[in-house]
Amino acid sequence: MRTIDSQGVAARLRTLIGELPVEAAAAQLGVTELALRISLHATSPYPTIDVIVAAAQHFAVDPTWILTGEYDAGTHRLVLQPGSVHDLSRAIQRLVGGGAAGGEPSSESSGEPSAELSIDLTSDLKSEPPPQTGMPA
Repeated sequence: MRTIDSQGVAARLRTLIGELPVEAAAAQLGVTELALRISLHATSPYPTIDVIVAAAQHFAVDPTWILTGEYDAGTHRLVLQPGSVHDLSRAIQRLVGGGAAGGEPSSESSGEPSAELSIDLTSDLKSEPPPQTGMPA
């Protein structure tokens, strides 16, 4: 799994949403308020793929930028194509899974420990937060 800075993802999502109340933003994006709240959480965000896809499409921004802070023309084009939700979701899953949207392996996946959080972006909202690493079960 590619390491993603979930704090950075949440910060970029908050930038896109601006001063809009969470309830209104969730309605505009077509996601649940809970999914948006956990994606934006200030101290331990858990961004969901549904929120990332919805934000990328609603604001017409590159989902790679939302995830990494870096621009990718290929994934941005997917956002701009009508009916591309499935392709966009798959591209994001490949990006998070360790490969770039074009299928190339990521040079950032070295297996080295990182200070960034690893997050599992899924399209189904989980009822529990992800397990904390290093914590006893």
